[in-house]
Amino acid sequence: MKRVYVHAYLQGNLGDDLFVKTLCRRYPNITFYVLADEVYKNRFRDLQNCKVRSVSDKRVRIADKVLKHFKNTGSYLQFLIKYSQAVIHIGGSSFVQHNDDWTDFYNYDRMLVRNSKKLYLIGANFGPYRDQGYYDAYHKLFQRYEGICFRDKYSWNLFQDIPQVSYAPDVLFQLKNNSEANRKKKKKVIISLIELQHRCGNYDISIYEEGYIKFHVELIRYFIRKKYTISLLSFCQNEMDDAMIQKVCERLSDVERKSVLCMAYQIDADPVLLEIEDAEMIVGTRFHSVILGFLYGCKVLPIVYDQKTEKVLEELKYPLSLKLSDLEQARASEIGKRVMDLSPLDVRDMIGKSSKQFQYTDKLFASKN
Repeated sequence: MKRVYVHAYLQGNLGDDLFVKTLCRRYPNITFYVLADEVYKNRFRDLQNCKVRSVSDKRVRIADKVLKHFKNTGSYLQFLIKYSQAVIHIGGSSFVQHNDDWTDFYNYDRMLVRNSKKLYLIGANFGPYRDQGYYDAYHKLFQRYEGICFRDKYSWNLFQDIPQVSYAPDVLFQLKNNSEANRKKKKKVIISLIELQHRCGNYDISIYEEGYIKFHVELIRYFIRKKYTISLLSFCQNEMDDAMIQKVCERLSDVERKSVLCMAYQIDADPVLLEIEDAEMIVGTRFHSVILGFLYGCKVLPIVYDQKTEKVLEELKYPLSLKLSDLEQARASEIGKRVMDLSPLDVRDMIGKSSKQFQYTDKLFASKN
């Protein structure tokens, strides 16, 4: 096995970038290819077995011009897919029906199926969706995958009649956990925020913005009174997490802002992960802020903005979370106290089971074909 193409959401999102890093590190003897912006040559510079091809590369531009005249390829992307021994689609919310017209996204997934020698799906969840036709189309398409492992039981239940579909906890439970070495927690709260204004479509959450900002401002003030330092963490600048951080900070006084650190994932994941490992508590809207908080032994308050977080928390029977619609009426001081009284979640079972996300690719790379 010499060439494997990885289809992932490579838009500067910490969770998705860690997916790819986890995959590449699991199989150091396999050469993986990704097509991404030039910045990923820096983001993935520590992955010796990951070759980043950028649309700005001269040879990629030339290849696109030449290949468009060939019916069986058409683009450099299709060339990479067709001439790879396998394609791995690794991602989280890859199958959400954001709009009534979902043909563009479906056609891309169908293109992957048609052009891949072997196609695998790792780490995704399915939905939410509105149309039965959306589900039916993907049910038919998924039957042509070599192996699919969802990250929640809800998605698995939707397709468990397909033999090569399974379930395992999220991929990032496979990350190395330095907290196991008795890393001492600091009196620190991490708050992961997202921008709501541009999340419209079928599942419009922009209407909750004012309540979202006010709740976080009051919660920050509560923890400052309790002598905690606060880190406002941007997981994805491209999706404007930073814009929400700025909106929250604008509501704080100059004195309050002295207790607040603003931090963004840009190139290196390690400083962000170390920040989370150090923290006693996490208030997380980003799905993977919640997962990483669990993994690193933090007390976690999930802010639920979509189905993926809700389904995982249901499986874990987790005792405390808030939906966006709850925030307007929530008393930050009461919620803050409840978070402080939490015990970190024991995720040893989740860590062990999450390796099953790679059950199909483990067999693929163990074979001599």
